[in-house]
Amino acid sequence: MLSTFFIRITGQVQGVGFRPFVYQQAEKYQLKGWVNNSLEGVHIQVSGAHEEVDAFIHALKEEKPPVAHIAKFTADPIPYQDFSSFEIVKSNREGTGQLVLTPDLAMCPSCRSELKDPQNRRYRYPFITCNYCGPRYSIIQGLPYDRERTSMAPFPMCPVCQNEYDSPPEWRFFSQTNSCDSCGMSVALYDAAFKLLQTDYEPCIAQVVHTILEGRIVAVKGIGGYLLLCDAGNEAALKLLRERKGRARKPFALMYPSLEAAELDVVLDPVRKNALTGPAAPILLAFKRPDPKFPICADQLAPGLDQLG
Repeated sequence: MLSTFFIRITGQVQGVGFRPFVYQQAEKYQLKGWVNNSLEGVHIQVSGAHEEVDAFIHALKEEKPPVAHIAKFTADPIPYQDFSSFEIVKSNREGTGQLVLTPDLAMCPSCRSELKDPQNRRYRYPFITCNYCGPRYSIIQGLPYDRERTSMAPFPMCPVCQNEYDSPPEWRFFSQTNSCDSCGMSVALYDAAFKLLQTDYEPCIAQVVHTILEGRIVAVKGIGGYLLLCDAGNEAALKLLRERKGRARKPFALMYPSLEAAELDVVLDPVRKNALTGPAAPILLAFKRPDPKFPICADQLAPGLDQLG
């Protein structure tokens, strides 16, 4: 028996890889139809054998992308329609917005692996991202969520990235933030007088590291504002940062290169570890160890407190 269903899904379902996930499930169950983004969430129309459609609907609920959150899911039978294939179609901008905006997501393990792999074409690429991580809320300029309505719009994908985007087997299939160092985005380093010093990734990073080790302060402009950096082991630099920020006692947050490094200075229980390595990767509080291994200036970082952020 053949049937057609119209499916509406609301919640945090845009910017989380939901459309490519739906496409892959439809291919798995040999179904035809379409999926798109709308102002209320994700819409799907699907036709096929009734048993396969049931399995497809079950998979959408139970095997959804890890950072997706479904608030409401409806699947209504409609008159049978014969489609030639399954497609991701143009977003629908009609109706009333009911979207849960997706926050910016911390780098996923797969992207981190690529970032550190000298053989990978995205080795040390500053804007690495995929369907499951990277900026979302900070780059959205309109809804539904599509590249053309984000700050990525001025940067067309290079042929290789476009091929990834268009290929269902690729894990960056239909990733709206897809890019590489051939796609136009750039890094620039300026001094305090806004004189341009460098525009290549590696020299920029090297000079920033050198500057921090000299005890100076670096302002990194990201998608959500400026991040002020200095050496957590340099008391003079921390005092200068406090003076310039007007923060006499308010704690500063620390960044570590890895979970293992952080554990040398603070106590991390399983809950904190899961949070730090999860999609949100928030700043969290952890108790200081009595014998920190890094030469951090704990009294300057969090005056009078027994925890670090």
